[in-house]
Amino acid sequence: MLLGLLAGFFLGRATAPPLNATLSPTPPPVAALAGASPSATATGTETPAFNAVPSATPSPTATPSPVPTPLPAATATPAATATPAPTATPTATATATATPTPPRGPLRVTKLGLGVYGNGGAFLTQMQNWRPSVILLMDPDPGFARSVRAAFPKAFIVGRRYVASQPLDNPAARGTAFADYVAQLAVPLKGVVNAWMSYNEVTSASSPTQNNFAAWNAFQVAFAQQLQGHYGIDAVAGNDATSTIQPADYVKYFLPAITASHYFGVHAYTHPDGHSMQQGSGPEAMLRYRKIHDALVQAGVKPPPFILTETGIDGGWQGVESDAQMAADFIWLAGELDQDSYVIGQTAFGLFANGNQQWGHYNVSDTLLETLVGNYNSCEPAHPCPPGQEG
Repeated sequence: MLLGLLAGFFLGRATAPPLNATLSPTPPPVAALAGASPSATATGTETPAFNAVPSATPSPTATPSPVPTPLPAATATPAATATPAPTATPTATATATATPTPPRGPLRVTKLGLGVYGNGGAFLTQMQNWRPSVILLMDPDPGFARSVRAAFPKAFIVGRRYVASQPLDNPAARGTAFADYVAQLAVPLKGVVNAWMSYNEVTSASSPTQNNFAAWNAFQVAFAQQLQGHYGIDAVAGNDATSTIQPADYVKYFLPAITASHYFGVHAYTHPDGHSMQQGSGPEAMLRYRKIHDALVQAGVKPPPFILTETGIDGGWQGVESDAQMAADFIWLAGELDQDSYVIGQTAFGLFANGNQQWGHYNVSDTLLETLVGNYNSCEPAHPCPPGQEG
């Protein structure tokens, strides 16, 4: 039924802008070995302090209307008595009946979520429209994070701290120090945020494979041991740039990091020439996480739960797909994830402030996706959620 509804919104495809084949196939450029991750600000140049509390917009105070000064009563001049006119029978006025908008049902627990790259009421309002079951919060203000948890009590929430530079020299010491840095925000949010990432998209297609992989593995092991062992906070390994590590190489180079961490993050984007998640080469790229999982299992490893911490179209969907088509893609991927019990879900990339220049092609803010995805993430009144699926 939902797909039929979505089909009515299909507006046709726009021609995708040419993509630079030399760029990393995942959108956020990363610094040092991988470049910078997306900033939470609209300009992409600065990350808000984690303890900045968004100021509430004061309610406008109504100014009382002045009381009119009564005028002196005038002496009425007697009017001539007129013959009363016949009283007309009043004509019934037709009252227009508005067609009520069908109410949304309760939140539904699905595997379709959202990456949120900002703080404040405007973000929370759009999240409430989207109704995500899996959420990534970058540099969340503690008050905002608690508001998100209150609005989505059953959601799985991943935290991330942005850093412009992601060095891997002396990786064990770096990993421990970064865990301490993450803990400054993660410890006050215990019970609010479920797990935290370390670096984001360290790997790239041009990295010298063995040397960087060894350092990246050592960093992640130290990060997980410090964050989980010392602070009691779950770590998310991986979160590599999409398709930069072959599935077999996760077994060869990253088993210590994967087995040391309680969760494993994967980025899933289309190939650079892909214009749809579910058409052409889209499924091959979007479902690549299954090959990683199979490689781990075949090596005799019990993988931790997977989270697709970024999903989307390489280069951005704006100007490539319509709102309805992009919503259909995210919903299609959620349906595929339903077939894999080891996957918690996806966080679509991403929700940014309006006017964000750096990530505008990916921004889902103030689009029809809010309604379409929100409907998918709802229990319809005529079709209540099965027990346990209400959010």
